[in-house]
Amino acid sequence: MSTTSTARNLINGEWSYTGSVHESIDPFTGEVVGAYVSAGRAEAQVAIAAARSTFDTTGWSRDPSLRSRALNELAARLVEDVLRAAAAQDGTHGRTDRFTYQLA
Repeated sequence: MSTTSTARNLINGEWSYTGSVHESIDPFTGEVVGAYVSAGRAEAQVAIAAARSTFDTTGWSRDPSLRSRALNELAARLVEDVLRAAAAQDGTHGRTDRFTYQLA
């Protein structure tokens, strides 16, 4: 396996390994490129309850500037990682580097 960790789920502010672990396989090479935790019904219910509690007990539901800052931070982090993620997908989709860099 070319990665050293398993992708987890963030539930109620904590990383969770609860659920079944699956390998992610590159369809072109057949190589295992990673692993991820697939959450089930129980994990979804915990995440939904945590989200509801956050919505009801914090400023998230009443403060548009808080939501805006959080979404802007998320967007900035995604942009930082777009080239790495796109390059990782090249082999699985048959794209060339030239196409990947045009996206960025």
